[in-house]
Amino acid sequence: MKNQIYNYGKRTMFEFMIPEPARLHNLATVSSIVATLKEPVDPRKAPSPKAMPDSKSATKDLLTYWAGIYGVKLTDIKEKDVHIESIHDEFHDSGNCSVQQRNFGIPANYVCKSVEVSYSATRSKSSRKLEITGDFTNGIGFFKTQPTETFFLGGFNLSGNWVFKNSGYNIGIVDISLRLNLEIQPALFEAWKQENFDAIIKAYEAAYADFLAKQKELEDAAKEEEESNKEKLGNFYRETESVILKHNCIAYLLQDYLNTLGQEFTTGDQMSNFQVILGEKLEQYADLAKFMEQAFEWSIMDYTFYPYYWGDRKKWQNMYLSQSTDPLFRSFLQSGMARVIVTVKPGFEDAVQFFMTTGRIWNGGEVPVIGDPMYMSIVDEMRQPSGEAQGKFWISRIPTTLTILQAESVGLKVDPDQPLPIFIEEHPENCENPKELESETSFSLDVDAQLSHSTEPSTLPRELTTVFN
Repeated sequence: MKNQIYNYGKRTMFEFMIPEPARLHNLATVSSIVATLKEPVDPRKAPSPKAMPDSKSATKDLLTYWAGIYGVKLTDIKEKDVHIESIHDEFHDSGNCSVQQRNFGIPANYVCKSVEVSYSATRSKSSRKLEITGDFTNGIGFFKTQPTETFFLGGFNLSGNWVFKNSGYNIGIVDISLRLNLEIQPALFEAWKQENFDAIIKAYEAAYADFLAKQKELEDAAKEEEESNKEKLGNFYRETESVILKHNCIAYLLQDYLNTLGQEFTTGDQMSNFQVILGEKLEQYADLAKFMEQAFEWSIMDYTFYPYYWGDRKKWQNMYLSQSTDPLFRSFLQSGMARVIVTVKPGFEDAVQFFMTTGRIWNGGEVPVIGDPMYMSIVDEMRQPSGEAQGKFWISRIPTTLTILQAESVGLKVDPDQPLPIFIEEHPENCENPKELESETSFSLDVDAQLSHSTEPSTLPRELTTVFN
């Protein structure tokens, strides 16, 4: 390989200091992995309103939701229930109802928090008023004078066995219905929540471990492929570094980066309805793209990667552990800060200064025409910057996986005296060590080489020799 130092002359240079230069690249690759494998969500760290940090904050609806996500069958429980007690009394003589006491029981594991009372009564003597009273164990009661009514009583905390007392005045027949609204005892419900919360977290941890195992398989496969294609990927890595750094530099230059770069000028999701949105905005955007790509010599951009400790402290470990078989690309991944120097293309100095001062392009937005000193054709844009050679060139040798083909074995006609091509240097005096230059091939063409076979008896089985013969 021929190496030469060139002097490109004086240039206006811009220096950029880019924090975490590999951040954009990592975000893109993470999106790629996520598209392949979906990382399970930790219920304890999920966004609101699905967050379930612990069993105490869990609700039955949340537990049901996460159980469905991770395939957990919740144990049966009835958080709320209803229990109904009925009372029937008849007093046809005096109508004076003495105190009637009845014992009732709350179902196990439940607490009564409220009662809906419905009653219907007849008068013993129509000329007198009617009175109905009722008292519960906890001191809550009622006094009514209407023949029928339905009402609600709250503030209860009944459990186990309890007593209801009722009495009245001028009552013929009375029917009372007590609808007890029950809730499961808090201690039992908390235990149920803890049991099912633990089952869901266990299922999540198993799913996350499986995700990590599959992710490692993909990463190992990618590393193996990367190692096998190390030589091919060298140019790819350099291009990746250049594009990401260039992206950051342009973001610095534009200032209002998020609202300027990445605009949409196409519509449609199929070939049949695809369309480019033409108009003045597209022209302005195209002018900006041409200016940014043409005004700077991106192809000879110089950059240096500083270590991980110049980046965000919270990301030190991830940056430090980033690996790649390519040393320079590994430095890119581990870098906490990058120093980039970009030169302005000769002839664009005034235009760049005008843009940096005003934010406008081409002295007011007018695009130069052919013949303008600042007009650059596509041919000029594709041409590499030319420079003046400095000093003598030197030769370096690198390993190759190229395979030497037998001349004339596959119709390849070559010079018998030079089976492999040799590019003779026209000016060997410009080389630091001319003895390293190749002037003649190290290979020769053996025209007498041919395949031959032994006259010894075959060692193949008789059946095979019969088939071949």
